[in-house]
Amino acid sequence: MHDLLPHAEDLLINRRVFGLAMLLALALAIVTSRYFLRDVLTDSSSGWRRVAQAWLIVTGGFALWTSLFDDWLQLVGEPFRRSRQWASERIIANPIAPELRTVTLVLLALAVLLSAAIVARHIGGYGLQISTLIIAAILWIPLFVLRQRLDILVHDGVSDRSGKAADFAGLALFWLLRTGLSIAVTALSFAILVLLVAPLMTLALDLFRVRTPRTTEDAEDFFTALHQQAGVYEDVPLRARWRPIQRPS
Repeated sequence: MHDLLPHAEDLLINRRVFGLAMLLALALAIVTSRYFLRDVLTDSSSGWRRVAQAWLIVTGGFALWTSLFDDWLQLVGEPFRRSRQWASERIIANPIAPELRTVTLVLLALAVLLSAAIVARHIGGYGLQISTLIIAAILWIPLFVLRQRLDILVHDGVSDRSGKAADFAGLALFWLLRTGLSIAVTALSFAILVLLVAPLMTLALDLFRVRTPRTTEDAEDFFTALHQQAGVYEDVPLRARWRPIQRPS
């Protein structure tokens, strides 16, 4: 048992373990939002149906690629790392190869653009996008700081190598909390990128008049007949249409 604890502790800081947790969270999100996805994939416009299909393929490919070949936590913390003043503060352990990171960034850019188009088409206009962006940015700051602190605690706990089951249990609890916060910060980071692009995407789609479905007259006959049927009873008093309830014999 004690021989297995060091290997189990190493798994807690393995980037692919967190990648698996991200894929499980994404699968849960898909199941939860399956009705929204159904509406998106069955859009009345064939062009938007193809955009929705490309959105799912690219976003899923980005999530799978990052989970297997990149590091979610490094990717989310990259802007903060690059903003540090001193070069010593920008050093990271086990950096991702530039070629792999380039593929990740290309997939991320495509996923953000397609997600912004889906937001503009199916979720909301400028006011909702900007207000949601402000809320997401406010939530991101404290969650990111807390996630950083938990990340340090988990790495310090793994480096201690106490070999005690009780210490490992406590470390596992910290890892669960850190993983949950990391997933939340990652989702917020992606949402912020999408919501930064979404107003510009919405404006472009509005200018080309392709954001909202075209108004058609396919259902006009139905509503005309419904209006005429309603007019039959418009001047009839309720008492004239009342019928007593008869008890069964």
